[in-house]
Order: sequence, then C-alpha cells, then structure tokens
Amino acid sequence: MARYQAWYVWLILDVPDRRDHPVNGNRVALLSRQGHLVTKPEMPETGDVPERQWHTASFEPDPRSVREARQFVGSHVTRPDLRETGELLVSELTTNALRHGFGRFEVRVRAEPRVRVDVRDGSTVMPAPMDLNANHDSGRGLQIVSRLATAWGAEEVGQGKVVWFEL
Repeated sequence: MARYQAWYVWLILDVPDRRDHPVNGNRVALLSRQGHLVTKPEMPETGDVPERQWHTASFEPDPRSVREARQFVGSHVTRPDLRETGELLVSELTTNALRHGFGRFEVRVRAEPRVRVDVRDGSTVMPAPMDLNANHDSGRGLQIVSRLATAWGAEEVGQGKVVWFEL
C-alpha cells in the first residue's frame, strides 16, 4: 500500500519494491499543471514508449550546456507551439541540474504521443518549489514548469534523479 506525505505543494509517493509496479520502489513526485497528484498506472511513461522514439544526449556541467540542451530539444519537437515551450522548460530544468546536481547531466526527449522531456542529474535531492517574494532573484524555474507543462514530476533513479515534464 502506498503512503502519501505532504511536502510543500508536492506529494511524494513511496511505493513498495514490487516488480509489477511501474515505479519499482522509487520515490516519485508527479504533479499535473493544477497541482494534482497524477497516479495513472502508466506513469511514469518512460517504460511505455519504445526506446527508439527517445532521443538522448549527455551534457557537460557547463553553463553553455543549457543552450545546447535547448537546441537539442528544439531539434526533436516539430510542432512550433510546443517547441518554444519545450525549449523554455528544458532551460529551467537543465539550469537546476547545473546548480543542484553533480557532474554531467542527460536530457531525453520524445515527441509522440505527447512531448516528454527528462533531465537526469547526479543529485538525489528532490526539487521543491519555493515560496518567493519580489525580492528573490532566482528560484522561479519550477513555478514556470508547473504553469506551462501539462504534467511534471521527479523520481529518484540510481545515483541521481530524473525531473520531467510533458506538453
């Protein structure tokens, strides 16, 4: 049985280690744009889509990599209305990977059936949206992601985490 625990506006789902469960015991945070927990059995979707539909690139821990990741996502998302949003959101997540992760980071993108972008970094610290006021000059990235993505979340994987969004 899953346990639910409030953490800011996030909900963390601890799933027992069961081979038949799609998240196999990893901690998962899945939120829709409206802040509702997404608990569909097909989430996270990475296992449902053939690997050939995913495009993957690894990036150095360098600020120039944010631009390269944006171009990478833009090259695989063909719908102009989704391309710009995808480029913006991957910029936010890769900036977080640089600031809070360790070493290289990886970006995976697929355009069908829905656009989904995963950013994997070497930190197991789960992202948490911040309470901000006008005096803060950073920390708005996850708020932007939550407003523009149809769904987004994070999950621990191995020695790091994946933060993802769908459009």
